[in-house]
Amino acid sequence: MDSDYVHIPDGTLSIEGIQAYCDLYEQKIVDFGGLDIQLLGIGRTGHIGFNEPGAVSDSRTRLVTLNDITREDAKDDFGGKEKVPTQAITMGVQTITQAKEVILMALSSRKAEIIKKALEGEVSADIPATFLQRLSNVEYILDSEAASLLSK
Repeated sequence: MDSDYVHIPDGTLSIEGIQAYCDLYEQKIVDFGGLDIQLLGIGRTGHIGFNEPGAVSDSRTRLVTLNDITREDAKDDFGGKEKVPTQAITMGVQTITQAKEVILMALSSRKAEIIKKALEGEVSADIPATFLQRLSNVEYILDSEAASLLSK
């Protein structure tokens, strides 16, 4: 993959430089003509990106505090929970939902409960993935285990 076409937030910045970086990140998206595809996973808290419960639908790229469940779920990737960052830079819900196409993927029975809430529950900041229900340009890719609790 050509790294010139991959633009993910830089998690190595000093705290003082984060806001300016986030503003520039948003401006680059505009300058490039917007996002073509937004590929998402979903956390057990219902987060998309790192838009944890409480994220608002008009949020933009910013520094967030990670939910304890999110940190617990990431511990194997970091070599222990104590090594998982407590904060991260994430695209906001509004940034994500303005993409031309949004794809949310979920695999395994661990995601079944949150997938049911995200796809069939009331739209709420308590489960940020529910904001995707408002989109016509979203596709859900689920295995049978992740979809096992869906009634539709």
